[in-house]
Amino acid sequence: MPLRVPADSVIKDAKHGSEDMANRPTIQDVAVRAGLSLITVDRALNGRKKVRPETLRRIMEAAQAIGYHGVPLVEARLRDDLPSLRVGVLLLEGPHPAFFRGLGAGIEAEMRGLADFNGSALLEFADWSDPQNVASRLRKLGQQVDAIAAMTIDHPAITAIVGELRDLGKPVYSLLSDFAPGVRESYIGLNNRQAGRAGAWFVSRVARRPGKVLAFVGSSRFHGHEMREIGFRSYLRERAPAFEVVDTVSHPGDEAATYRLTSDLLRRHEDLVAINLAGFGPEGVIHALRDSGRAGDVVLVCNEVTPESATALTEEIVTLIIETPKVLLCRELVALIKQYKRDGASRPGQAFLPFNLLMPESI
Repeated sequence: MPLRVPADSVIKDAKHGSEDMANRPTIQDVAVRAGLSLITVDRALNGRKKVRPETLRRIMEAAQAIGYHGVPLVEARLRDDLPSLRVGVLLLEGPHPAFFRGLGAGIEAEMRGLADFNGSALLEFADWSDPQNVASRLRKLGQQVDAIAAMTIDHPAITAIVGELRDLGKPVYSLLSDFAPGVRESYIGLNNRQAGRAGAWFVSRVARRPGKVLAFVGSSRFHGHEMREIGFRSYLRERAPAFEVVDTVSHPGDEAATYRLTSDLLRRHEDLVAINLAGFGPEGVIHALRDSGRAGDVVLVCNEVTPESATALTEEIVTLIIETPKVLLCRELVALIKQYKRDGASRPGQAFLPFNLLMPESI
């Protein structure tokens, strides 16, 4: 049996629909709000003639302010009329996955938010243990983008590719840990030697007693890890000689291997008072301290916030996290890429960022 709808309901619905249409902001409203002619706004929205980016931005701001339904159209027109700028991002595969995914997402967001370019990012991850593979990935990225930002090891094969890309007008920026110094366009990250000294200062102040200290690095090929170790050792040697760095341990970030290594070192050094983790992958060290019953007794300094390190900080297994301000890093990177696009190459430089010190009572 067919459904019968009362005629007065149809009339009411039609009336309400007409009222909604009547109350919806129009192109004329956008023009008034933007202080532009109706012809200019119509031309911008319908693509009949090229409109300056500044004018499109005024129209978009006016449309957003009054709730005009065509805002996505204006945004699309604005982006289409802007010059393209694409950055390739090559980050580490494996250790700190949440950290590096977050960093990549931050760079993507910063590029999309550019007002004067149609910005985008191509995000990739690579195994750092194979320098030739990293070099090959950088070369391929260079064929698809205007600039490259990467976090990887310092190696002659990588430096050679960075030089090739520079000669092609494709600047390369090192993130967090420097590589290809003198060839890459700029380094953006912490002053890692200073961060190492800050970690040593903290250990010398909060350790329950002077004694033996372990230093962990991911690889000596990571310039940042090496500089943190140098800074850590130099501070203790100069200012707190009662603390002895008994070993520098290289670990690849594999949680199980790091757990076994740390557990063995804790058994061998019962008088250990601190561990400085300059590399990545704190999970194995954290679990070894927890299972050994020495969490809290041994000071643990590590770098960057991950889900595991944040939880361990609240449990006071981790004593200090030295954190890179990721938002500021992304902003500084994009600003330098824009500067290169505008002014061309400059002398290779460094953009040091302030670091955050996170303790159990600060989060």
